This record gives sequence, C-alpha cells and structure tokens, in this order.
Amino acid sequence: FQRLTVCTRFYQAYNDPASNCAKDGGSEDIEIAKCLHTKGVYPGKALDKKNRELFHPFPFSRHFQGALPDWLLRNAENRVQTHYNCCSDQTISFHYASPED
Repeated sequence: FQRLTVCTRFYQAYNDPASNCAKDGGSEDIEIAKCLHTKGVYPGKALDKKNRELFHPFPFSRHFQGALPDWLLRNAENRVQTHYNCCSDQTISFHYASPED
C-alpha cells in the first residue's frame, strides 16, 4: 500500500466505534497494526532470504549478545535470533542506537 492508503485506512479504523482501536496506551506499533487489521491491512514479513530481521528495536550490540527484554521475546512476530543470525546483511534500521553503537 502507498502511505496515503495506509493513513486513510488507519483514520477510518481509528474513528470507527466498532473497531476497538486503542485510543491511548499500549505499544504503539502493535496497537496500530491491530487497528489496521480491522480494515483489512496486514503487515508483511520484514525478513531477508535467510529469515533474519531487517528492522531492530534495539542497537546491534544488544541483538548480537541476546541482551533483549522478555516482552520482546514474548511478542515478536518472528523467532528472535541472536549472535551471527540476529541481523540481516541488508538491515534497514536499529532503534535507540547511539553514535557509539
């Protein structure tokens, strides 16, 4: 979907009283995905050909070492991998990364 299409579908779902979209609280990415599901928008897999993640919620070092919080291990869409399989060679982003990372 194009960005405008996703935004339009989210706006429709968010304002639909029957959708049960969270108005506040929760994990924003999970809540947005749940809300979009009510309008038939489903995320694709963000994995490379070796089933390694492209987007990472923490800096590289935490993923490589396996120093990840329990909530991530419980809620991850895909099996969390560590060490040399933690991250794709084509990684797109690491969240909360500092210049030192």
